[in-house]
Amino acid sequence: MSLYDSSLKNENAGRLGVQPNHIEILYSTKIFQMKIFELIKQATQKIYISALYFEYDEVGEAILEALYLSKERNPAIDIVLLVDFHRAQRQRFGEKHKLSNADYYLQRNAASRYPIKIYGLPVKKREFLGVMHLKGFIFDETVLYSGASINNIYFYFKDRYRYDRYIVIQDKALSDSMSDFVQHICHQNEAVTSLTDQNKPSIKAIRIKIKDSIRFLKQASYQFKGIQSDQAGMTYITPLIGFGRRGNKLNKTIIDMIKSSKNNVILYTPYFNLPSELKKTLKKAMKRNVVVTLVLGDKKASDFYIQDLTQFTFLGALPFLYETVLRQFILHYKSYIDNHLLKICIWRHDYHSFHLKGVSVDQKEYLLTGSNLNPRAWGLDLENALFIEDPSQELKIAFQKEHDIIMQRTTVVRSTHDLDDPVSYPDPVKRILGRLRRIRADHFLKKFM
Repeated sequence: MSLYDSSLKNENAGRLGVQPNHIEILYSTKIFQMKIFELIKQATQKIYISALYFEYDEVGEAILEALYLSKERNPAIDIVLLVDFHRAQRQRFGEKHKLSNADYYLQRNAASRYPIKIYGLPVKKREFLGVMHLKGFIFDETVLYSGASINNIYFYFKDRYRYDRYIVIQDKALSDSMSDFVQHICHQNEAVTSLTDQNKPSIKAIRIKIKDSIRFLKQASYQFKGIQSDQAGMTYITPLIGFGRRGNKLNKTIIDMIKSSKNNVILYTPYFNLPSELKKTLKKAMKRNVVVTLVLGDKKASDFYIQDLTQFTFLGALPFLYETVLRQFILHYKSYIDNHLLKICIWRHDYHSFHLKGVSVDQKEYLLTGSNLNPRAWGLDLENALFIEDPSQELKIAFQKEHDIIMQRTTVVRSTHDLDDPVSYPDPVKRILGRLRRIRADHFLKKFM
């Protein structure tokens, strides 16, 4: 029974208790790739996948074919995909195909005896104003949580990968809560559109429904029957939804985690542009002698980085704009760096890319999320996360191993001299950044990046 249809709807106070040995961290993209296909093959009751996009490329086709094969073997299995409506209508910037992702879903579904439900959620009227950024792969009673979407680079295709975080949790209550939430959105939110429908409506036709959807999503939350009391050796997980600047439970949890820190905070983000509230909270923590470690992606490890300048577009300037933000941050917080209270680590591995997000506090609290911890995620996108409390530190070794592996590809930045000089930036980048500064558009753009 769905919790949305029961008397438990308002009884999700507390947390879900999970045995630590039911939680596994995957340490590489290749292991993640193998695990997805293994879980698809093993699932017998349901498969729910929420991601920003499910790409029409080699890996996307392979995973979709695996899902259709699962449906053919067992027509009763419930398979649901939820992606961003806008993103599904186009390819990645700079790529050209005859079919959009949505066109491909329609074509492939029509060719199957046993169709799969594929839905698109328009969070806002335009993609740049906010996207559907819920993450999670659910297979029966197993949740595989990652910030990854579905395409070639997230699954290490042709010797390129986009590094993310991957955690596998065996827990029926968590699985049911997350799949029920997707069901609730797909069935109760009238802005949600079937992307396998030949006559899917245009954005113009559902504008009023999108307005209603915004109110709907701001009130949304995972439903579950939580426990209040602590039990020895137990780990606790709270699934969270975050949407909008006011009343955002995910943002509040992040701030509360840092406020409660006593020894150390680790923050991972690929796009460095912290919201002012988050910066102020980190500064207060450092004033309490809490050591803050920021693990960031190098500009060349950004998915927006364009190596071939003949293919350069405006979006190719974004990694350099993020580095500009980082340079200003270093100058402002240099005293904390010098006093060893702030450590900034930049990840780079050849031309692979970095997509890790999350927060760790005192090796007892962990937040796994798709949120980039920037102003866009803080107020525009629909985000989710898993907040893990580990009071007995049963997961300390596993999370420390994950962190150590991540840090193998990082270098420490102690001053702006450790970053590239803007004078060395490619000419197209310098022209764009200069133009943005002259018209002061860089301040406006930072609210959306």
